[in-house]
Amino acid sequence: MRILSWLPFVSLLPAVLLGTQTLPAALVDSWRADDLIVLKDGDAVGSWTSASNRTLTAGVGLQPLLKKNVTPAAGAAVRFNLDFLNMSANSPWAV
Repeated sequence: MRILSWLPFVSLLPAVLLGTQTLPAALVDSWRADDLIVLKDGDAVGSWTSASNRTLTAGVGLQPLLKKNVTPAAGAAVRFNLDFLNMSANSPWAV
């Protein structure tokens, strides 16, 4: 039982030794391929709105493709081909 009482302090040991504190990770936003219901399988994704109403866009020819029924649970996925989507001005991180 004495060993268990030390477990919370053991997890803090690396931060104490290094002089740093770790912060918990947080999900900033999420874009779900299953939300692209107006697109068909193989369609290009020109814009994609997140759960927090942030929009990603891509120029013609640089758009990823929506693929339906490709996950083990028959869900959708967005496939990128060396290109990326651009974030609008309301981004919580630098672009």
